[in-house]
Amino acid sequence: MNGSDLREIIPVAVLLVFIAVSDVRKKKIPDSLIVCGILIRILFGLSGGAPELINAFASGLFVTVPLMITALILEAVREKKILGGGDVKLVFLLSLFFPWQISAAAVLMAFAIGSAAICVDRAVNRKPRLYPMGIAVAAGFLMAFLFQNSIINWWSGYGTIM
Repeated sequence: MNGSDLREIIPVAVLLVFIAVSDVRKKKIPDSLIVCGILIRILFGLSGGAPELINAFASGLFVTVPLMITALILEAVREKKILGGGDVKLVFLLSLFFPWQISAAAVLMAFAIGSAAICVDRAVNRKPRLYPMGIAVAAGFLMAFLFQNSIINWWSGYGTIM
């Protein structure tokens, strides 16, 4: 979403609402919603030509592949599921709409949000349960969208977050 085009933001935001509801109710993010999001990105990316789409998919892979590798290593070490496939696909989808720097920062924010939510949930419920990380991923990307200029400045070394 270079330039924060409202025509792209609105369909993705609506899609995220459906994804969040599905993740909370069923603990599953349907592939059909992910495919819809990818099609939205392709449709809007056609106006920018092949370079825009190549950059979008490169950003998605650049952020998602290390995330998958990290999740698989942590799952092997802890012998416990860390991140669901739908969550990884959601990160890929949302990374298509942002430069890799924004997407990487969004993933870090998503893990901070998700970790905080899990800690609060465990303090209240006292028993471990499956937490729908799709909401944390969406919240992380929302925060990254809202603060994208600050993130790019910080990442580039030209300024500070505040």
